[in-house]
Amino acid sequence: MTFQRLSDTQLEIREGGGCLSIFGLPFFAAGIFMLLVAAELLPIQNAPDLNSWIRLIVAGMGIIFAAVGGGLMFGRTRILIDTTQTVVRRERRFLHLLLQSQSFDLKLFSSVELGLEAGDSDSADSYPVNLRGAANTPLRVTSVTDYVKSLDQARQLALFLHLPLEDATSRHKTVWAPDEMDKPLAERLQINREGDAWAAPPLAMHSKAQILSGRLQIIIPRGRLQPLTLLPALIPFAILYYLIPGLIEFFYRTQTPEQVQWVFVGFLMLVLGLFPAVSLLKRIVESGRGYTEIIITGGKMEITEQSAWKKTAAVIQKKDIVGLDYETVSSQYEQAAQGIHQYRMKRPGAMVNTGTRPLPAWAKMLSRLGQSKGVAVKHRGGIYTFGAGLPDDEIKYLYSLILRAIAGKI
Repeated sequence: MTFQRLSDTQLEIREGGGCLSIFGLPFFAAGIFMLLVAAELLPIQNAPDLNSWIRLIVAGMGIIFAAVGGGLMFGRTRILIDTTQTVVRRERRFLHLLLQSQSFDLKLFSSVELGLEAGDSDSADSYPVNLRGAANTPLRVTSVTDYVKSLDQARQLALFLHLPLEDATSRHKTVWAPDEMDKPLAERLQINREGDAWAAPPLAMHSKAQILSGRLQIIIPRGRLQPLTLLPALIPFAILYYLIPGLIEFFYRTQTPEQVQWVFVGFLMLVLGLFPAVSLLKRIVESGRGYTEIIITGGKMEITEQSAWKKTAAVIQKKDIVGLDYETVSSQYEQAAQGIHQYRMKRPGAMVNTGTRPLPAWAKMLSRLGQSKGVAVKHRGGIYTFGAGLPDDEIKYLYSLILRAIAGKI
């Protein structure tokens, strides 16, 4: 994906080719292979066993694979933003063949938004850059999995259009005016005086905070393991205890060779015994000696992470910190209530907006089982998060301490 200024009034964004072409090559090749087999143009050893139905299925799979791979290899997207004509034009092409062209009035958009689409176990988080207006749906411009790259793209777009930039990658949205985008958080705090915010310390704290001669030190120990949290870790051992006697008896009755017995039993001991035992030991050791230490002094933030076996350290310069946010259990509950309210308002026949209705009492009780996501430090190298699982009032207190430390007011 490339951003190119064609002139003072035109910005071109191109997507496609490069790594996507390499990624699409195996799919395209597999699709062509299937189509050749289905058309009997490629001889294979078991060709007589392929009846017409099997060939039809293979042909259908070949079309899907070839289409996906061809789209990745030869598909191109081009977005042209022209401030003179106040138009955004998006084109989708297959090589030089125009497949789709859309035009949008640039006057409909009032800000550039950097958002977050949370991934799952199979995909990473992505950070889309959108043009957003009050009355229209957002227009996606780019989306990559690198926060730093997305932030730079959103900044370029906002500066080109002279629009505010909204950072919506965390719970509380931050809005930057065009003249604030190149200013670090510490400088912005001096201007808008947000660094004056203060939250009272809770009566009981899991972490330790100390301020001495303008130096802030926060130590967050790992939470202690509760007996209930160890039950899932014991399941593999219970399965092993149940399987091994029956398996040995089966081997004895079937007179299985001794080498095969050792292979099967050894594999089960490795997967259901050794690996879970090492993981459990790591959790126990880390709960006793693990901690996170944050020190803010001078013009930098020093971060030390002590895990079960190793210690890592990192330094973030104050001038590179662009944002600070936090997310508590209560804020997650409020976000869920707002999401359900917005869904209800979109349904046909919905009544006039009368405000967000609270969720049922049982939903609020269940929300207490959740965990806070802690404090997020956004900097030009990425996003660093710490303090997940701490109580809400402690998260807010630590956030206010760090905010004041970055502003130089401790």
